Amino acid sequence: MQPLLIEALEEMVRDVIAFLPSLIAAIIVIIVGYGVGTIVGKAVNKLIEKMGIERTFDESGT
Repeated sequence: MQPLLIEALEEMVRDVIAFLPSLIAAIIVIIVGYGVGTIVGKAVNKLIEKMGIERTFDESGT
């Protein structure tokens, strides 16, 4: 019974270790996506301010 338990635990550890690169890659993609989204969002806000779109909507009442 003991070798079976040890074998199962070793397999579980191998599976976790095999999964780690995918998990790390997913975390990196999320962080990079958040950073890019933040930069693009700020750029769009500046563009809207320069074009006066927000002011146009305020004046039209929509």
